Amino acid sequence: RLVLVSRTGLPEREQWTRWLTEHDENESIASSIRRVLAIESAGAQVMVCQADVADEFRMRDVIAAAESRFGAIRGAVHAAGAEVRLSPIQSLQRADCEIQFRAKLQGLRVLERVLRDKPLDFCLVNSSLASVMGVMDFASYTASHLFMDAFVIRHNRQGGVPWKIVNWDHWLAEGPGAEKQSHYMRAGEATEVLARILATPDAAQILVST
Repeated sequence: RLVLVSRTGLPEREQWTRWLTEHDENESIASSIRRVLAIESAGAQVMVCQADVADEFRMRDVIAAAESRFGAIRGAVHAAGAEVRLSPIQSLQRADCEIQFRAKLQGLRVLERVLRDKPLDFCLVNSSLASVMGVMDFASYTASHLFMDAFVIRHNRQGGVPWKIVNWDHWLAEGPGAEKQSHYMRAGEATEVLARILATPDAAQILVST
């Protein structure tokens, strides 16, 4: 039983067949629909919701709808982010930071509030190895992940269900240039790493490096 939340969402389910017929298979929404259908064909029940994780009122609506359909929420994964843009610190503007900070800073604060007192088995927060290694000319991106790491550590000191923060290295991107990314993780490798992370009960922060 899976609840997928994104800012853009998907068309209403009754429109999916028509959408797949009228759009190229590489179109982003069509690709997402096919992935959801593939998950369901493997036996899962999937609920797709449109919401901004930084909007607490909307996220509470999503939580209520998920509990109404599936019952108690047992696990949560925070993977919200924004387009990564080159932003050297010399030319950094407030708007550059707000793009990164909304989903990762405000979103994480909202997630903590809406999940408080929920009977979670786990909460997995996806961060980046950038917060440990740094990335040249990506100041706001690196700063946002440093906040996420520190936030999870602070959260765990307050008790309750321990959260995990995972600092990921690069995953293989699709499309042109993918063949040059020889040191990036493939989907199968990332899946195995994720399974190991979820099976590791005593590590609050895990660094994943190729």
